[in-house]
Amino acid sequence: MRLAPILSAWLLALLLAFLFWKQGGQVVALPDVPSGRYQCLSYAPFRDGQVPFDQTLFIPRSQIEEDLTMLAPHTACVRTYSATQGQGAVVELAEKKGMQVLLGTWIGPDKQINAKQMAATLAVAKPGVVRALVVGNEVLLRRELNAEQLIDVLKTMRSQTTLPITYADVWEFWLQNPQVAEQVDFLTIHLLPYWEDHPIGVPQALVHVQNILKKMQEAFPGKPLLVGEIGWPSAGRSRQEAVPGRIEQARFIREFIALTSQQEIAYNLIEAFDQPWKRFQEGTVGGHWGLFDRHRQVKFPLTGPVQPLPNWPVPLGLGALLALLLITLFGHPQQGFLRLFTFSILGFGSAGLAFWRWKQLSEASQNLLDWGLGGAGLLLILLSTLMIAALLGQKSPTWLTTLPCSLRQLRSLLRLGAWPQALTRDNLLSGTLQAATLFSAALTALCLILDGRYRDFPTALYVLPAVLIWLRWWLLGARPQGAQESILGLLLLFCAVVGVAVELPENREAMLWQALLLFMALPLLSVEVLSGRQLADPR
Repeated sequence: MRLAPILSAWLLALLLAFLFWKQGGQVVALPDVPSGRYQCLSYAPFRDGQVPFDQTLFIPRSQIEEDLTMLAPHTACVRTYSATQGQGAVVELAEKKGMQVLLGTWIGPDKQINAKQMAATLAVAKPGVVRALVVGNEVLLRRELNAEQLIDVLKTMRSQTTLPITYADVWEFWLQNPQVAEQVDFLTIHLLPYWEDHPIGVPQALVHVQNILKKMQEAFPGKPLLVGEIGWPSAGRSRQEAVPGRIEQARFIREFIALTSQQEIAYNLIEAFDQPWKRFQEGTVGGHWGLFDRHRQVKFPLTGPVQPLPNWPVPLGLGALLALLLITLFGHPQQGFLRLFTFSILGFGSAGLAFWRWKQLSEASQNLLDWGLGGAGLLLILLSTLMIAALLGQKSPTWLTTLPCSLRQLRSLLRLGAWPQALTRDNLLSGTLQAATLFSAALTALCLILDGRYRDFPTALYVLPAVLIWLRWWLLGARPQGAQESILGLLLLFCAVVGVAVELPENREAMLWQALLLFMALPLLSVEVLSGRQLADPR
């Protein structure tokens, strides 16, 4: 096998891949945070394996102290949501760090539990350290209490403390229940453009924030406002133009804080640390609102440029190795530069898709089952890569024919040359892989249509299997294996069309997914299939 064409094809693909990843990892200039600190941060101490629903859980004091030590250089205030499960220690430890606390009381539909929550709060509510008591969080939104019931709770708390009292909820619910405002010293409003009924993208988010603040000031003149929750997720699925991401989070936070310094807006950001337990309720996006990740590492600096993908050399290096492997396994002397270049691009592309999928997997996985299914998905990408390369190569690898005699005999004994050729045939492996791909893709597409609010788009997982389906149809003349695959093809087509209407074209991530579904379905939708007549197997 001549070295020059291989090396030139590989180097050209390497250069293109380098430019692609370098551009994707290019630093972005953003406004600096004045003084390099935040006004206040929502703080929940739960780490991996800890959930607030576990009534036996008691957060170690040392764990809270460790967290506040990390937060003290970044903020002088934390907002809590409960004083039970050991969280009452936040007040005493915050005082030692020179911090103040917006002390939360978790309120729900059970009066006895509410009484215990209020008692735990009052037991640690120390004036001077505790700035105010936040009695209830989105109770009206969750419809656990109505306005009159909430007012009774607020009055009960008011009778037992001299500290300022507030209630926290999404801004619309303040407008719908204005009578609650009479019972609080200031309004704590939640303003999350990502979660709006009509999601707002980062470029328009600040205008939206200003409009809402103006609307609230007009609706409640003379009443002080605190933006009690505002932030942006760093991972998860897009909602129309609202795209999660590290750069998007940094841009929203830093631009919002720049705005507050101009207009003197009191705010509390959600949140200090990523909360893995929220993935069970809100999907991937729920666990990625923190300014620190689950490992307590800062996601982005408060000043200077921000890099969207710091570890971009990883997929580049993996792609370089995979490209060489594909050329070695499936190249032969008769192949020209274009074919070798295709192998190289396939290697770099496969590594990029696997990296993308691994990133989604690490952000979304909640348990061993998730990791197991994710591992199967990575295996699907690898198998699809090998089968695509085999179809493009169509011959045994050259290196097998150039081995010394003894090794050639061993190769024959182990039939090392047979498996690349087997990958090119329309056999049980390729047919099973296609059937599994179509079934899982159709099931995923249906779930995204019927209940997609908290589900991610697994586009990276199905790109190469979709290409393989096309190549099997084009090069091997592979037809749908019975009515089942034809039905799955029609289902994918249906989901692609309905998905556009459900997600709307503004969601580019969703549109890419719908395009992939359509691409995957087309080889299965011949004229005969669409007219109800199944093609005979040409083999």
